[in-house]
Amino acid sequence: MKASSPKIRSALPSPQQQQHSSLSPQQQQGSKQHQVLQPSRQQQHLSPWQQHLNKCQSQQSLLQPQQQSRVQGKESSDRNYEFLSLVGAGAYGQVYKARDPNKEGCFVAIKQIRIQRQGRHYEAGMPMAAIREISLLRQLESKEHPNIVKLLDVHHQAISDRDICLSLVFEFIDQDLNSYLERCPPPGLGPDRIRDLMIQMVNGIDFLHSNRIVHRDLKPQNILITSDGVLKLADFGLARIYASDMKLTSVVVTLWYRAPEVLLTGQYATAVDMWSCGCIFAELYLRKPLFKGSSEGDQLKKIFEVIGRPEHTEWPEDGVLLWSSFKPTLPPPIESFVPEIDNLAKDLLEKMLIFNPSRRIMARNALNHAYFREDLESIRTTSSLSENDSFSDSRSDTPVSK
Repeated sequence: MKASSPKIRSALPSPQQQQHSSLSPQQQQGSKQHQVLQPSRQQQHLSPWQQHLNKCQSQQSLLQPQQQSRVQGKESSDRNYEFLSLVGAGAYGQVYKARDPNKEGCFVAIKQIRIQRQGRHYEAGMPMAAIREISLLRQLESKEHPNIVKLLDVHHQAISDRDICLSLVFEFIDQDLNSYLERCPPPGLGPDRIRDLMIQMVNGIDFLHSNRIVHRDLKPQNILITSDGVLKLADFGLARIYASDMKLTSVVVTLWYRAPEVLLTGQYATAVDMWSCGCIFAELYLRKPLFKGSSEGDQLKKIFEVIGRPEHTEWPEDGVLLWSSFKPTLPPPIESFVPEIDNLAKDLLEKMLIFNPSRRIMARNALNHAYFREDLESIRTTSSLSENDSFSDSRSDTPVSK
């Protein structure tokens, strides 16, 4: 029997907002497992505003005809949403809880983002994060995966001759995983509940990776928990589709959940999501972050205290820090850091927290791990890719709510 869930309250995370090749010989074999992303070196000939308009137009082409007619030419006042309360605020916008009068008793979360048509905020790339989030969620909309937050509507409104308010309407989720853990009474979540949350999270990650998407910012604040215990991945402002011609951003993933390869080189692939997943896995037991560094160097130091300093042969040649700058460590067993973890959970956690990304466990392999074996009968298989997609092993397992 699963441990009872903490009390639910209305809380949403505030909105937050490359991919890589040039593998070392040790990483060449791993590239068959984790798709690597490579930055583009091509010059952009369009102005930022032209690029923005092109992105918006491509977004509207993704909508169904009825949805498209509703998005074009409509302002937020035409939507008749009843705004109830502010539930989150961030650098790029605010999130409100609202009621949809067209659906009795239905609440929605509306993320409003103010976009400057020109100026330093536009050049910082904020609108592209919003457009990217819309694009990816629209692409996944037809799949209706239970572990991915649903984008219900998109519309925009001119609020001045220079500013646009972009509104993203999502299903309303009661709280994020961070709030969920904070309100969990001692001694914390039971092992069955932790396993249930983990299989849902890995299942969602596997679905993204099978559709050639890397989230790049997995953390408790970007994972939502419904009142009946369903876990949903959210906030796709940093997510990217695998491609060989896409630019890499200088920083991805919040520091405490950032993989070593990102800390050392900025090079990354789908394996970064599995590292973040491992960090969250440990946090479900501890109810606090496993690696709470204050800088990139301090974060690596804390990582090596748990997993040990890697062999020199595994250290990236282009790393921004030298291998010799870290003391050799012989860490104690990981259960000394996560004391209540059982043997099967420990084995999976260690596979998620492998330094070398080419040897780190993949999401689809993690779903087959013995730790989840008791739950396999409650999982149904769904197709993640069409027959014409080339990404191998497209399996995505959808858990049944418990």
